[in-house]
Order: sequence, then structure tokens, then C-alpha cells
Amino acid sequence: MRVLMFSWEYPPRVVGGLARHVHELSVALQAGGTQVDVITVDENPVSPETEIVQGVRVWRTRPYHLTPRDFISGILQMN
Repeated sequence: MRVLMFSWEYPPRVVGGLARHVHELSVALQAGGTQVDVITVDENPVSPETEIVQGVRVWRTRPYHLTPRDFISGILQMN
């Protein structure tokens, strides 16, 4: 089986619990024989575009910057 996960945060970018959960779930699925790919955002220009982390292929894309007026507007722009 193959699984593709999308997450706006993934280690080393950790803002809250989402990054940890997606990472741990991806690694557990991989250990069970599932091929897992994660697509995430990375603002660091020297980060590799793709890498294998504990058997999970991680694709890092550059963000498209929108300037939110406030916190709630920023959250709504993510959805």
C-alpha cells in the first residue's frame, strides 16, 4: 500500500503537535510495510527538496507567502 500525507509542518519545523503526529504516524506505517511520502512546507532555502527520513520520503516545497491581516485570517488562508 502507498500513502501520501500533506502537512504544513513536519520536523524539523515543529509549531505544535501536528508535526510530531504526522512524523510518528508516517514512521509507524512505514515500519508496517506501507510506502509513505509526506509533502510539507520548508522555508529554508538550503533544505533538500526531497530526503528519506526513517524510511519516509519527505518532499519539501517552498511556501507561497500571503500576508494575513491577523491570526484568524492566517489560519483561514491555510484551508
